Amino acid sequence: MKQKGIRLFLICLGVVFLAGLCAACQRGRDREETTLDGELKEGTYRVYTINKAGTKLSAYNYTCEATETESIVGELLEQVKMASGALEQNSAMPENLYLQSFTLTDKILYLYFDGNYLNMRPTVEVLCRAALAKTLTQVEGVDYISVYVNDQPLIDSAGSQNGYVTGSDFIERVSDVEDMAASQTITLYFTDETGTKLLPEIREVTVPAQGISIEHLVVSEILSGPKEEGHYPSLPSTVKINGVQIRNQICYVNLNGAFLNDALDVSEYIPVYSLVNSLAELSTVSKVQIMVDGNSSIVFRDSLSLENPLERQLDYVAQ
Repeated sequence: MKQKGIRLFLICLGVVFLAGLCAACQRGRDREETTLDGELKEGTYRVYTINKAGTKLSAYNYTCEATETESIVGELLEQVKMASGALEQNSAMPENLYLQSFTLTDKILYLYFDGNYLNMRPTVEVLCRAALAKTLTQVEGVDYISVYVNDQPLIDSAGSQNGYVTGSDFIERVSDVEDMAASQTITLYFTDETGTKLLPEIREVTVPAQGISIEHLVVSEILSGPKEEGHYPSLPSTVKINGVQIRNQICYVNLNGAFLNDALDVSEYIPVYSLVNSLAELSTVSKVQIMVDGNSSIVFRDSLSLENPLERQLDYVAQ
């Protein structure tokens, strides 16, 4: 009886030892995935998931077996869908959401989903798109993602194409989305009747709960046109937003070709500084980089270079 008790004690001790050894090994693997300064080692990525409550993003480290860019993307997409390395976390992609295909062109990853994408609740959609962007733009050669549903670009609540987005464009918690759904006062610049001066227009707007940034909303409001009498459009209505991103207080505004091709009868600086001055009113923006279909090597109307970010210019504002 005494010997049996000793054997049982030794077995229990062995189990505890093995459990501790396994935990130590796991901690060792976690450490091996990062360098001494905390950066992920080559081939290791952060895969983003959603917590059980569905309120915020979380992430785990995953080391890809693939080495080619598109194969890495495919492997990470599978991880986002399965969330196989997550503990107490849900996949960022609902079970009924089907990714039909993806293509990588000029560092833009196009993701083609079926119609179930549109059935997600707004907060779930934001977190899903955030998880995809934050996971996939870590891959060398992927700067942006662009979501398509049934071969059509995803449209936001303002009626604009969501365009190209990167991980830093998104909030990570549902509470952040809810906080953003509040009124804000913005200042927009349109033109006068002569098309030679900018006129400020103060407008109260509500940032929608679909995760659209205030910078994106400002550009959308400019494209929607003025509301005050004596104010005139500064950009043609055919201009569409490809994407709006903010990095290091520089706002990158990517527009379609109509910005160059569908000119209004206004001075050449009016369309440019309508955007620049309106965005520079925000505390988050110090300069604005305007691009057309991703290209900034442009001389607008053969007189105004858009190659470098532009600062606010008050000389064009009516006194």
